[in-house]
Amino acid sequence: MPSSSLVSENDDIARIRALAGLGTPMALRVAVTLGLPDRLRHNGTAAQVADELGLAPIPLGLLLDHLATIGIVERTGNGYRTTAVGAVLCRDADNGLTNFLHLDMAGGRAEMAFVELLHSVTTGQAGYAHRFGQDFWADLDEHPHLRASFDKQMTDRFLVQVPQIVAGFGWGRFASVVDVGGGHGTLLAAIMAAHPGLRGHLVDLEPAAAGARRVFAERGLGDRATATAGSFFEPLPGGADAYLLCDIPRLGRRPRPPHPRPLCRGSPAGRADPCDRAGRGTARGHRVRPGHVRDLRGQGTHRRRVPRARGRARAGARCGDRRQRRAFPAGVQFPTPSPDMKALG
Repeated sequence: MPSSSLVSENDDIARIRALAGLGTPMALRVAVTLGLPDRLRHNGTAAQVADELGLAPIPLGLLLDHLATIGIVERTGNGYRTTAVGAVLCRDADNGLTNFLHLDMAGGRAEMAFVELLHSVTTGQAGYAHRFGQDFWADLDEHPHLRASFDKQMTDRFLVQVPQIVAGFGWGRFASVVDVGGGHGTLLAAIMAAHPGLRGHLVDLEPAAAGARRVFAERGLGDRATATAGSFFEPLPGGADAYLLCDIPRLGRRPRPPHPRPLCRGSPAGRADPCDRAGRGTARGHRVRPGHVRDLRGQGTHRRRVPRARGRARAGARCGDRRQRRAFPAGVQFPTPSPDMKALG
């Protein structure tokens, strides 16, 4: 075999090893969970940190050595110190990484469901429930700190897209909008701030709805905005001009509702219009007023028009379709659609 082929093969092997190795991903998660980047803003030895945090000094020293190798901490004359790169893992960096990596927060805990990927692929069952004994939503209900971290994660991950969605669609054509699963109301508040004549109604589970009420009050929107505790698997408030579904997570599943696959909501009659993943839906005999049901996910944008008609209502396009994008003004940025493997969780 020519030497150039051997070099290429060795490069491929090294690349695959780098992609497949679990050492660094777990080292980062353990470091964040233990708060090492915060503690090591000030120099400390492995023995000192182990004593302060109640850890085993020898394994901790090995972990710190690995973190030094990848640039998260640096060795000093008498210990370790967090680097500028490692500082982005500190809690007050407020960039979402802590939630994503911390093993006792919703994001980091959910990521560990990937360890059960073989179970999911071979059985078709959720890896999260197999690992933790109950599904993701039940876990949030049982552990308030997971619920709080999940709500913050959903707010943080969407902040960059909020201005684009506010500017990229003519929300001013509506007098009222219901935001389904709107979390702490960041998006709805931004839409209402840009359109003073618009009234908003947010529906989410109580912890999130309480957070939305605080956001609305802080931004002076209390007279135009309402937040109601409820699930998007239940009947929605009726009578609004538009219903907004944005970044609805697909981690785990609630018990199956009366109508299957309720991905498309918004009947002004106060009920959900079930749609399958291809966007097909039915008004089931109810006369639906003109309006829009929008699903602006982090991995693509859906636009579904609800016609003034009885019978079937078809979606205009699939996620990311060019026909969708022509419905928005030029310059609006759309994330590229990609498979959502967390659906296996």
